[in-house]
Amino acid sequence: MFITGTMATIFHLFLTPTVKNTDLNPQEWVITTEQILKECRQAHSVKVKNNGQLLEMRNSLGETIRYEPYQSTIRKRVNRKGHVPILQHIKRVNFTFQHHQVIMEVISLSDKKYRATFSIYQVG
Repeated sequence: MFITGTMATIFHLFLTPTVKNTDLNPQEWVITTEQILKECRQAHSVKVKNNGQLLEMRNSLGETIRYEPYQSTIRKRVNRKGHVPILQHIKRVNFTFQHHQVIMEVISLSDKKYRATFSIYQVG
């Protein structure tokens, strides 16, 4: 029984596709985009600042939520406090606002490009 369980774990490790340490983790990417989408929907205002380096939102509680690059991560800050890394292994991030949408373009350390679009209904 122990051998069977151990072998299953070993096979799982060998058969699971790995992500390069210089590329984004697929689960982190999904969680990041879902989190930003949720906060954009709940925001009273959404702004892109610092030449596309900063996404800033104000929610119903009056909190200012920012997504910004920090070293090789994208971090989330609330009211300019804290440091919550939400996406690792990034080389660059750029936010743009056009046609009631925020577009987030990310380039990983392995130069792979990622893009997500968030519809915005409140602009401020």
